[in-house]
Amino acid sequence: MEEISFEMLVSALFNLGFDIIDPVLFIYTLGKLSIEDREHEFIYGPQNTSIGFNKYVDCSGIAIKIRDGYTLDTYIRISDSKVIPVKKTLFNNKKLVSYLENFDFDEIVSKKAEAYGIENVDEASREIFSEKEIIMLKRLQKYQNKKLKLVK
Repeated sequence: MEEISFEMLVSALFNLGFDIIDPVLFIYTLGKLSIEDREHEFIYGPQNTSIGFNKYVDCSGIAIKIRDGYTLDTYIRISDSKVIPVKKTLFNNKKLVSYLENFDFDEIVSKKAEAYGIENVDEASREIFSEKEIIMLKRLQKYQNKKLKLVK
């Protein structure tokens, strides 16, 4: 059993293409992980965040995102001779990323839209919905005839 932290789950979601992580996405993902992890590969445990996380990730608003001026692939100098991408400064768990790659995020994003009362993709705020989630909602809306019929 591996202990995962807040930073590891946020970093995994960043690595999967979610550029904004609000509390609903975080909690629904953690909940689904708890339910679907039948082999008990992961256990959530609070841990302090790393210096890199604190420096390059903005947790000051309603959503978590990479600080303005940076992306996961922005190279930063950590010493006179070493330059690395921002994503290498975050605590990542490859096993967790691999596990989450097989998640049905459509269900999570649909439930998130329902939690915020979103019936049309145009109502989804970029302050709390990542570009990846907007694309998922557009696909769901197109498939479900103009109005989001949310997964329950």
